[in-house]
Amino acid sequence: MAGSCGSDYKVAGFLSPVGAVLGLSGFFVCFSPAPDIFSIPFFFFAAIIEIYVYLRFKDFLNRHYDFSRVNKLIAFLIIFCVLDFTLGVLDSLIPDSKGELALTGTLAFAILIPGGIAQIMFCRRLLRLNGTLHGLLKPFAYTGMVIAIALLSVVFVLVGIFLTPVYSTLLGIILIKGPEQAEIPEFV
Repeated sequence: MAGSCGSDYKVAGFLSPVGAVLGLSGFFVCFSPAPDIFSIPFFFFAAIIEIYVYLRFKDFLNRHYDFSRVNKLIAFLIIFCVLDFTLGVLDSLIPDSKGELALTGTLAFAILIPGGIAQIMFCRRLLRLNGTLHGLLKPFAYTGMVIAIALLSVVFVLVGIFLTPVYSTLLGIILIKGPEQAEIPEFV
């Protein structure tokens, strides 16, 4: 059972950057001449992967570090992911107009603000972990905070969007490497 659990973490680790690239691809499709509806599959698979990775990461922290302080925040981030995807689908399906732009813009901020705050809280709480996650804890947490702050600032949204693959890659590496092993000194 422990072996299959470790392989689940590795699968999630490899999928994490893939999900980020799919999300970024969907973002580019939205700004291409192609109809917005073509971005839905990209965002759908990115959301599914993100949910799976967050669930595996939650299990990883609970099981190997006895760290459950972020469970509710991870649940909230998953809800944010689902709401963000739903808003993207609505935005793709509703014909462009001033009313549609005002509606989706208002909904985007209604989702973005609590989601960004939850991301910052998640990263701050994660810094209390008793371990370094192979030296990646601080880079991972600080990258997550920078992304949330950039998205909340609106002015630096593109910085946040383009840092997301870095965040996902760090999370992927953490999951692939697995839990840190306590170093047992060698007796000579």
